[in-house]
Amino acid sequence: MTILLIKLILTPVLATFAAFIFPGIFYSSYWQPIVIGVAIALVTRYVERILLRSHTKIITLIIDFFTAFFLTYILPYGFENAYVLFPGAVFTAILFTVAELPQHYFLLKEDVEQNSIV
Repeated sequence: MTILLIKLILTPVLATFAAFIFPGIFYSSYWQPIVIGVAIALVTRYVERILLRSHTKIITLIIDFFTAFFLTYILPYGFENAYVLFPGAVFTAILFTVAELPQHYFLLKEDVEQNSIV
């Protein structure tokens, strides 16, 4: 539950940050990157619950990258006066993937600790 709260806070902040630093990303309102960040947080958390194990770390990161890329690239088409170009979506997905690394480490460590208690 704590990792979901971290994701729900961190990913909208990262989406807003990416809109400011990467070229080719424009949102006409401040709520638009927040919606995209929340969508990415929910989908990637669902993927982690299904796939993340100690032997599937790399596969889960790759899926997180493509999930962040597609959501960042496709969702702005539903917003008025918002656009994300291909390079901006790639750089944003890389930013999200790098942010996922410590979260995956935390989840795997937490899973090992819970299994050792039982």
